[in-house]
Amino acid sequence: MKTAKEKIKKEVTHQKCDINLRSVDVKGSLRCGSVPAEGARVQLYRVKSENASEIIDSRTVGPSGLFNVNGNTQGKPINQTDIEPILRIFHKCGDDAKKTGHRRFQLGIPKDFVSNTRMAKHTYDIGEYNLDITYPGEKRDKNFQ
Repeated sequence: MKTAKEKIKKEVTHQKCDINLRSVDVKGSLRCGSVPAEGARVQLYRVKSENASEIIDSRTVGPSGLFNVNGNTQGKPINQTDIEPILRIFHKCGDDAKKTGHRRFQLGIPKDFVSNTRMAKHTYDIGEYNLDITYPGEKRDKNFQ
């Protein structure tokens, strides 16, 4: 049986973890011209980084073109619990079949949509993006698979 001191220590440790926990939720719709951008990939990063370990969620867009990605910092070291979320979209919309790699652009997610809880309190809706358009900062990622 645990002593009162052990119970308090466990509760305080649990509260510390919850204090540092951050989460974010993003949804939207992707089109390629007039059709849904089925097969596009959407990745949610904890911070702006090329490091795959910073991905907190990743989804392939289905036949409707709709997506929803969300994640949190549960399990991350305390020095990695802050979130400055970046949404990256990878696609081949409008590409010639001979081109290698994927087109890629990213969107910053406002800090107002970062919650101090395990599940995000609010969802950031990016609306609808037509991937036929070349977006500012768009790049070609030849290593994306």
